[in-house]
Amino acid sequence: MPYTRRASLSETPPAQYDVHVWTVALPACEVGRNAVRLLSSAERTVMSRFAFGRDERRYGWSHVALRLILASYRGCDPADVELRSGASGKPRLAGTAPQAQLEFNMSHSDNVALVAVGRVPLGVDVERAQSLPDASFHAASFTPSERAWLESAGEGAALRLWTRKEAFLKATGEGLLGRPLDSVEILDVWAIPGWRIVDLDPAPGYVAAAAVRANVTQLVERRLDLEAALLVRLPRPVLGMDQQDARTDRIRSVETAEHDVLQERAAEPGVPVVVVHPNE
Repeated sequence: MPYTRRASLSETPPAQYDVHVWTVALPACEVGRNAVRLLSSAERTVMSRFAFGRDERRYGWSHVALRLILASYRGCDPADVELRSGASGKPRLAGTAPQAQLEFNMSHSDNVALVAVGRVPLGVDVERAQSLPDASFHAASFTPSERAWLESAGEGAALRLWTRKEAFLKATGEGLLGRPLDSVEILDVWAIPGWRIVDLDPAPGYVAAAAVRANVTQLVERRLDLEAALLVRLPRPVLGMDQQDARTDRIRSVETAEHDVLQERAAEPGVPVVVVHPNE
C-alpha cells in the first residue's frame, strides 16, 4: 500500500541496494562564473567547443548539477570531485575510498537532466516527448518483435522503448562502445536477466528510464533546485521546497505479480523495487 514520508536532505549515500535518481531543471540563463569554477578544466574545454549557446548552457548546468550531487555524498567541495573514465569510457569517481565506490550516470534532454547514483551498475536516459521517425529509423533501433508491437502500441511507446534501451546500454557501458540499439530487446522491464528497467516520468513532457541490477530494492526520485543550491553555496544539493515545506516523497510498492517475477529472476536475493518520488 502506498504511503508518504518527508523528503530528507541527508548526505548519506545510497544504501547497498538503493538507487537515487535526481531530476534537475536546467536554468535558462548562461552558466555564470561562480558555477563554471566548479567544473574541471576538461569540462570547461568541452563546454567552450559547442557552436550553439543552448548546448553550451545545457552541458554546463548538467555537469554543475552532477558535481553538486556527487559532492553531497562525498562530503567535499564540488570542484574537488575527481572523475575518470572506466574501461568502456564510462565516467566514474576516482579514488579507492568507500565514497568513491559509488556508481553514477547522467542524461539530459532540452531543459531537464537526470542523475542516478547507487552502489551497483546503473544507467539512465531522459528524452523530451516527441514523435520518433518510423520506417528506416525503427528498423535500425528496434527488433522485429518490438516493431511488430509498436504497430499497435499507443502514442509515446517508441520513445519509452528508446529510453529503456539507452539506459541499459549506458549501464553496461556498451553504448559508448557502439553496440546498436536493435541488438537488445526490452519489451518487458524484466527482459534482460539480472537487470531491472524502471520507467520514469521526471517532468511534464519528458520520458525517462533507469536500468539497475535486479537486486536493487528501492529507487528514490529526488529533485535538485540547482539555483538555490548555488545561492546558498553549500557543497550539498538542496531540494526545491515551497514555503510550506510541503514536498513529500511517495513510496509506491510494486504489485505482487512483479514481486514474484523478481524472486524468480533476481541474480541475488532481493525484494521488489520500491519507487520513491516527490508528491506533485
